[in-house]
Amino acid sequence: MSDPAREEALVQLVRALRISTMHALGNEAVHQAVGTLVGALDALSATQSNLQLEVFERSLYLDREFLELRQATFEAAEQLVALFSRLGIDEMVLQLPLTPGHVHTFLEAFQAHALGQSAGAFAALRHPRITVRVRERQGPVHTDRHTALARTYAQLLVLTQEAFAAHEQGLRVRVVLLRRGTQELVEGAHGLENLLVGLATHVHAEPTPATRAVGAAALALLMGRRLAATRAMQVELTLAALLHRLGDPGATQPLPRRALQSGLALAELGSGAAAIDRAAIALELGHTSASGEGPLAPGVPARLLAVAAAYQDLVQVPPGTRGLPPDQAVRRILDRAGTDFDRRAARLFVQVVGLYPPGSLVLLSNGAEAVVVASDPGAPTRPTVRRLGDDALVELAHHPQVTIRQSLDPRVAAVNVTHFLLA
Repeated sequence: MSDPAREEALVQLVRALRISTMHALGNEAVHQAVGTLVGALDALSATQSNLQLEVFERSLYLDREFLELRQATFEAAEQLVALFSRLGIDEMVLQLPLTPGHVHTFLEAFQAHALGQSAGAFAALRHPRITVRVRERQGPVHTDRHTALARTYAQLLVLTQEAFAAHEQGLRVRVVLLRRGTQELVEGAHGLENLLVGLATHVHAEPTPATRAVGAAALALLMGRRLAATRAMQVELTLAALLHRLGDPGATQPLPRRALQSGLALAELGSGAAAIDRAAIALELGHTSASGEGPLAPGVPARLLAVAAAYQDLVQVPPGTRGLPPDQAVRRILDRAGTDFDRRAARLFVQVVGLYPPGSLVLLSNGAEAVVVASDPGAPTRPTVRRLGDDALVELAHHPQVTIRQSLDPRVAAVNVTHFLLA
């Protein structure tokens, strides 16, 4: 493929699709993306009547031609393949020309399909100038997205474990792989924030430094998203949270010293300007200047990372030691707000996870045991739970007579809380 008009149309289409999965369609970023895409398609319509994209065995075919990996549009093609694969899309055909109204109507259907709100969203298009072929699925769309996010989280954990192992051996850390993993996590978590909280707060039987790093990264991502950070900022914040402990992954020292070591280690890796930026964040997190001569005022990313990392330290402890239950860890952070942690960052953390984070096993006042599946920012002590035994969903905010008596350890009770989060 060497047609500049087709290359530009592909790049702008991928951009519009990705933005539509991240923002409400009234967002200014979506409006701009639609305008740019329509302009690119108008230029293409001078030479062809439609644009056909097809994914087969993880390869992209554009107008029946295989898109070679050496082309300048490789990154856009890779993103499109990942998006189509995650959403079960095999083919998309755009009949040219298209108006902004056509594109916006299509993006509404695309967003509904991506968020699992409508399995037949594409068939219901009033202006079917963009047709999509979707693979038949077993079960509802949202189930596939839940499972896909869990897999993305697990894959990022594996990548992080490999990064920690490479660093311990004195090898160069492949930051590009971690960046790709964080990008997939940012995209896959849209609309599934409660599930991501549950994955991040799940207490592992044998937690590792990588376990704590990925958990902190996911929580930092969710805090950044609550602050309406852009997608690029969310990726950088998540990646910084993953890497800030690389300096000494087995350290038992307090967080500030460990963060300082991380910053210096990242600088020594020589990974470029991006690594230096992350090193600066790590130094901020340590509240210590590079020379050790005085404190630095921590920036917003550092304040968010400090809370997310501290939570992981409180609950994900080495075997043979006893960590705090999730709800007690949240309360500990609140108690230390204004002293050890930025007060606003601590409150934001509670808005994201609730006082009983999704994935917590709790005992209700009526004697029933249940798993928290969703938090309510307006009522942090009254989340939505799924009862053990009958799988019934109970929104405690609508049942004032039922309260949470205490949290339970799912490991002791032998309860697979992830099953309830994916249900």
